[in-house]
Amino acid sequence: MKSFLFLFIVTAALAAPSSPIFLDGKKLADDFVYGCAVAAYQVEGAWNVDGRGPSIWDTFAHAGKCALGANGDVADDFYNSFKSDLPLFKRVIGVNSFSFSISWTRIFPSGRGKVNEKGVQYYINLLNEVKRNGMKTSCTLFHWDMPQALYDEYKSFLSNKVVGDFRNYTRTVFNRLGDKCDYWITFNEPKTTCSGFGPNPGMAPGVKGPRKDIYTCGHNLLLSHAAIVEEYRKTGLKAPIGIKIDVSPGIPYVNDNVHNTANDRFNDFEIGWFVRPLTKGDYPSAMKSLGSELPTFTSHQSKSLKGSVYFIGMDAYTTTWTVPSTNCAQGSENYPRCVDDFKVDKNGKTVGIPTGSSWNYLNADASVYGGAKLLTERYGTTVPLWISETGMSVIGEVSLPIAQRINDTSRIQWYRETLKAVKKSIDKGYNIKGFVPWSCMDNFEWAKGYTERFGLIGIEYDKTGKGSQKRFPKNSGAYLKSVFAKGNPI
Repeated sequence: MKSFLFLFIVTAALAAPSSPIFLDGKKLADDFVYGCAVAAYQVEGAWNVDGRGPSIWDTFAHAGKCALGANGDVADDFYNSFKSDLPLFKRVIGVNSFSFSISWTRIFPSGRGKVNEKGVQYYINLLNEVKRNGMKTSCTLFHWDMPQALYDEYKSFLSNKVVGDFRNYTRTVFNRLGDKCDYWITFNEPKTTCSGFGPNPGMAPGVKGPRKDIYTCGHNLLLSHAAIVEEYRKTGLKAPIGIKIDVSPGIPYVNDNVHNTANDRFNDFEIGWFVRPLTKGDYPSAMKSLGSELPTFTSHQSKSLKGSVYFIGMDAYTTTWTVPSTNCAQGSENYPRCVDDFKVDKNGKTVGIPTGSSWNYLNADASVYGGAKLLTERYGTTVPLWISETGMSVIGEVSLPIAQRINDTSRIQWYRETLKAVKKSIDKGYNIKGFVPWSCMDNFEWAKGYTERFGLIGIEYDKTGKGSQKRFPKNSGAYLKSVFAKGNPI
């Protein structure tokens, strides 16, 4: 009888509806997602443990290409600490969802072949633990960590072969983990993914090539997305599947027709590049001026892309000013986009409030509200939108005493202004259905290593990632909890 009663209590607790979520004191819809996010290479560590194979980020970091020679070998040790971290996220930030990415090379160490059962079991254990802590799960299939073996074989996204390997990988994940994920995300930030190619690559794999490589990467990524969704629909699983897009809209530096037209062109090349194929089945017309640099879709491919998402995540951080380019001759670096962009003008005025990242400025009306408006009105998005990432690093945070890192007032300002823009978007009628700040906790910030911190929960390590790994909540997490979980005003 006691065992039956215990089972009933546990089952009832797991089946209980999640607590209401609010914004500015108003209850949001029951399906609104409020979570926090991490990514596999940035937090897991255990880079060569239990059969995991190397990714392009292992290779990139081990070659000393990240700040201060840092790497993700240990990172936040989340592979071993998730059982203590997950309840911390719930308690400190008040989230009802947890967003993470799956490491392809934990499932297939060489990208294909025999399944690594220990890798599958790790994610089963992780997903079970998320549920035990009363949160939903958002599972990202690819967050930049391409298997090194596939890059060595055919240069990953530069070959159409990648589509078939994505089919195989994700089919396996759906079959093994499918009933445990409440939301699926195919790709994180396609534009940034492809910034690892071309004349000036800043991300892994970091091998220089012609500009055409960037657009080849984007094309094969979109075809991989369509293939993944096709495989997903075969499973009969019902969880919504979407994609996360880099959304950093431009602002015309001067409000006139010439500058507004140039700004539209900028947004088409930066954002419409990936959004319009999902809504209309083809690239923006402005991009067609790339000629042979931009691959084309067949009729079948176009149909498979159009309507292939049930939601779109906007990774909405920053913005930039735009002006028509003064040098747009054929063969110039800016041709045929023909738009210049900058964040600081000649008088030293910035496009928003500076943060600890040179690329990231707080101007939420432009990035969040402007992004929702752009996707809805210019690109015809009708599916729900999430703010699937947003956040900032505090200037000099890594060198501050713990007490000052905890009292992160500038990060609270970031989220306060961002939530005002979210509310404005909802009030306008834009279909915002999720808010997922980056990040649950400090982590390995790619090429910046551990020199920049975005976490709502801090981790005690130095600029190279060495330290006690002690977690400490920051006040920004408490602020978000007060708004979303307790119903306090923005």
